[in-house]
Amino acid sequence: MTRPRSPSLRVLPMAVVGAFGLQAQEPDPPSNPPSGQAMPAMIVEASRYKEEKAVPEVDMTIDRRDLPLEVKLRFGSFGDANWGDFKSVFTPSRVMQKEKNSSPAVALLITKDLKNAPALSIDRALAQALPEFSLSSRNDSLSSPGFLQGAALRGIGALGGGTLVLLDGAPLNDPWGNLPRWSDVPRTGLIRAESVPAGGAPSWGEGAGGGVIQLISTPPSGRMRTQFRPMASKSQPNPRSLTPSRPTAQTQDGSFRQPTAVGQITRSLVSSYETTALIADDGTRRMDITWEQRKETGIAQITGTAFSSDGFSPLSAGQRGAIDGRTWSRGHRLSARWRQPVFRSAELLGTVRITEDLRSEGTPYQQTGATGTFASLALTDAPYGVPTWTGVAYVHAQRSHQRWSWVDATRTTETPVVDQFAMPSVALGALWGGAWWNGGDARTMAGADVRLVQGELREHREFTNGAFQKVRNAGGNQGILGAYVSHNRGLTPRLRASVGARLDAWRDGHAFRRESSRDPAGVRSDERFPFQSGLETSAGAGLVWHATDEVHLRISGQQGFRRPSLQERFQDLGYNSRFILADPFLRRERVTSIEVSTSWNATRRLELDTAVFANQRHHALSVRRLPATSQVPRLLDGAPSGYEVWTRTNVDRMEGHGAKLSGKWTLSPRLALEATMLWNNVTLDRLASAPELQGRTPPQVARRVATLGAVWSTRVRYEFRLNVRAFGPQFVDTENTRTLEGAAVTDIGMNVRLARRVQLTLTGENVGNARVRTDESSSGLVTFGAPRRLAAALRIDWP
Repeated sequence: MTRPRSPSLRVLPMAVVGAFGLQAQEPDPPSNPPSGQAMPAMIVEASRYKEEKAVPEVDMTIDRRDLPLEVKLRFGSFGDANWGDFKSVFTPSRVMQKEKNSSPAVALLITKDLKNAPALSIDRALAQALPEFSLSSRNDSLSSPGFLQGAALRGIGALGGGTLVLLDGAPLNDPWGNLPRWSDVPRTGLIRAESVPAGGAPSWGEGAGGGVIQLISTPPSGRMRTQFRPMASKSQPNPRSLTPSRPTAQTQDGSFRQPTAVGQITRSLVSSYETTALIADDGTRRMDITWEQRKETGIAQITGTAFSSDGFSPLSAGQRGAIDGRTWSRGHRLSARWRQPVFRSAELLGTVRITEDLRSEGTPYQQTGATGTFASLALTDAPYGVPTWTGVAYVHAQRSHQRWSWVDATRTTETPVVDQFAMPSVALGALWGGAWWNGGDARTMAGADVRLVQGELREHREFTNGAFQKVRNAGGNQGILGAYVSHNRGLTPRLRASVGARLDAWRDGHAFRRESSRDPAGVRSDERFPFQSGLETSAGAGLVWHATDEVHLRISGQQGFRRPSLQERFQDLGYNSRFILADPFLRRERVTSIEVSTSWNATRRLELDTAVFANQRHHALSVRRLPATSQVPRLLDGAPSGYEVWTRTNVDRMEGHGAKLSGKWTLSPRLALEATMLWNNVTLDRLASAPELQGRTPPQVARRVATLGAVWSTRVRYEFRLNVRAFGPQFVDTENTRTLEGAAVTDIGMNVRLARRVQLTLTGENVGNARVRTDESSSGLVTFGAPRRLAAALRIDWP
């Protein structure tokens, strides 16, 4: 059979969708038809881009006159096909590889898991599927303030900042607090999510010691509609509208059969739209819009989200007072992206994202919010061959604010304590990574990163006689430059090894803290902190043994590090009934982890996975309560009973170990069950400044978490989903004197296909209305998580 030049996709026998180019992926052996077997009569072949314009070639031949054919091709995309491929992963090595060859185990959620999950926020969808994932509180991002949205994996980073979260390869963690803003993520525009609980540090560097979560949004991929119209008569051909005839099928005797008819091909550029409108019974409303327009030189994509929620009251009716209200939230997100091919095999992608988020903590004065702007330019070269590389440059600017007060015992009035009216910060960064094949199946990856951060805190303090008396400014800058190299190769046909190392040079400088009285005659202070710099290494290695085609064993270990963020060094935080003091002298944290995992495809319908892990953290960031005799800032003088003062601190050594067992049972093509159990034991092993805390469990870490999921779908119209997340008790304080009871939360969802392009989604979060305790003060004041929430969403996309 004659082949066109440089084919990139062959769809047999009825043509549908093509996706062009990809990150360098491990090749599969070619599959040729058996000798003497007849090929299908119709073949659609989409070749690579023409050099003179960004339109793919389409050669089409058909031998049936009565068959109308319409083919939709997606605009060329490096990685489009792979992002939707559940057999490939990107995050551990920063280059596409088969999931079975990754030494750290990777949890992968694909498009249907994210779009159809019975959850109103992306972090809740992750929590439903990943028992090791949690936020810094038991609430989701719809109900938690920004400083409690830090992601934790297996308890590492439970107080925020310990897990690296990426969106399309760039850090989602904000410059000031190193915390992800989940409202910046497109809820319905994600194509996949990857979670690596104990891997990624040798490739990603700082912040990845506790694990990496990467979210991939759907790239601009406008559609081209190609329509084939058969000839009206073979005796009256029009040479200008015919495709050339060519042999398309091979007969049993080895000869080629010539097509009996050719026809006209019509191309048209098509814009695509998608709209989702959601409304819930607690006043939650959200509108998502995606618009794509294809031009001759590229594709434009605009996505927007507007949301608002009346929220709920976090206190029970018996403890609620006149000052208490709902934890409402408001926000929007607007993103514009432009994508086009450049040179011969490269692609350029530009992104601009604007976000705004404002939310209440339950009283009129206590509010948090942030506005942000993100812009990036990515250039990818992914030819059919090697090497392949990707470069990204980005800027992320954010301005956040927070206000905190204390409420009297009768909960009728509140007194302002601190007004952190502005925290501007900006991060400039760039990263580059590439991959080379070294003969056979050996591959080498290398790259470099740079990130520069600058931020400042501006706040009013000490409220007296109806006004704040002092002004404080604090902040500094941080910089890091790193390079990494890793290698992956097969040692035997069934044994693969990987090894990687990274070196980072970092520097913290221009750190200051100034405080002055608003009275010109008042006391002033000006503290300057010394420059700090150093070199940090991150290393990792792993083995993958394919014992059989169904049984795989993985062993991996890594070392990583992270520095305290500007927020942890300079921003005092107040929430609920506690005030947490910053510490400018916090030290860097080192993490060492090891994991042994197995996966077993027992049958075509049954999959079992196990993992045993252990980690050790030196100088881990934690908090502890100050004794009543300690000297506390004057701004807390006169605080009502029940309020506590905590301080950030470094724990000399913190250890954790545990196990995970999961299974997926596909009872039929339309019914699947999945269950996971996680045991996780984390203890403070050594704390010189407070030896009485040795052996205690750090706050906000549950020792047991279990999830259960079920999906049942009919042939065309209906899909039902059930998710249950049960978690054991956890402690509020480092002293382990107050315990939050365990609970089980059940979420259900139904997706109904009303028409080809119309889908109705019904969601019930916490349908059992479980009372989930999220915090408890020393005076017995208890806050609760979100109650039952029912929502309906209508999604329409066209054409």
